[in-house]
Amino acid sequence: MILIFFYNLLLMLVSPFLLLYFLIQSICINKRRGGVLRKLGFYPLNHTFENTIVIHCVSVGETLSVIPFITKISQMFDRNIILTTTTKTGWSIANERLLDKVKKVEFFPLDFPFSVLSFFRKYSPKCIVITETELWPNVIFFAKLKGIPVFVINGRISDRSFPRYKKFKWFFRNFLEHPFFMMQTDSDRKRIIEMGAIKEKVIVTGNIKYDFVDEKLEIDRKAFGLSDDDLVWIAGSTHDKEEEIIIKTYKKLAESFKNVKLIIAPRHPERFEIVENLVKNLGLKYVLRTENKSIEEVMILNTIGELKTFYSLCDIAFVGGSLVNIGGHNIIEPAIFEKPILFGPYMQNFRDISETFLKNCAAFQVDENTIFPIMYNLIENVDLRKKIGKKAKEIILSNSGSLEKTLTFILDKLNVGKKSI
Repeated sequence: MILIFFYNLLLMLVSPFLLLYFLIQSICINKRRGGVLRKLGFYPLNHTFENTIVIHCVSVGETLSVIPFITKISQMFDRNIILTTTTKTGWSIANERLLDKVKKVEFFPLDFPFSVLSFFRKYSPKCIVITETELWPNVIFFAKLKGIPVFVINGRISDRSFPRYKKFKWFFRNFLEHPFFMMQTDSDRKRIIEMGAIKEKVIVTGNIKYDFVDEKLEIDRKAFGLSDDDLVWIAGSTHDKEEEIIIKTYKKLAESFKNVKLIIAPRHPERFEIVENLVKNLGLKYVLRTENKSIEEVMILNTIGELKTFYSLCDIAFVGGSLVNIGGHNIIEPAIFEKPILFGPYMQNFRDISETFLKNCAAFQVDENTIFPIMYNLIENVDLRKKIGKKAKEIILSNSGSLEKTLTFILDKLNVGKKSI
């Protein structure tokens, strides 16, 4: 109680600066526009909800990865599901993809006491499900006070964040006693317990991202001017500095292989124009996805939520955030479609997954110097591409099952039997 008092006192002291920051962010950065008042707890008073299940995802990646969970739970629970997110792009994707499975898509409240309590009054959660260890003291404190169980699913503590958490474990220990944690690996389990979680409330369920929804994506290569002989290389979720490496590598490859096309998908929308200028300055012919034109050399995927679709039509996939020290992104989606995968040396956010793929020769780790020769070899060798892609899909199938473990654990703690749902 004393710690939460001082935490909120600190929030009160810095709140003018935080509110100014959020105001500037909402004005200057398009993806954060909208939802600021709702994040602060100002909701329309015309309708309230009862006994909701709140499922929180931070952004687009988490929203897309939790689709199998929401699909399953929407079939099982005869209750209102409120899906919350932090970013405007995540909110847009959730509204586009999941409105038929949830009651409402909402912005998650900022961790001010008045915001959290206003959210609880509006949506009356029966339980709160949080993806990937998104921990907010006031949310957990008031949930505990109101007897609302909190479940953290697909939890992970990255190599980068763990040292920071350890420095403040004297603080986090007081809030980690309430939630139930379903962690991806035993290493994650040990880390969250060391930070203060109760050992008996922590289990290892694996990575829920392996439990993909086996959807058939209908996409016509010919709609983009691609022939059967064209080879498509997609670079997904790219970041500053690695985009230039990718584009220069492609230009060099195109000198030897005239049939190679590049689709590059920047991670953040504010980089669309920057990447367009990079391609233009290197003298390459390009189109934007929104133009719906044929790909001559390069396409810039300047849309949100279509990356999985384009992974399905590519021949080789590079997963970004890994040539620069970001920590990498999800390599499971291209693996679902049996694609050979490349990623850089910085995969600490997906350490266990990337190590599993490398150990089983189901992916290639590259750097600025090796990406060209490895790509060259893959382009020349169709049998190698098929072999690596097949191994990648086998890993996905052999590691599935996390979704069932997660649902079983939650239902057990809520004292709800599957037959009665």
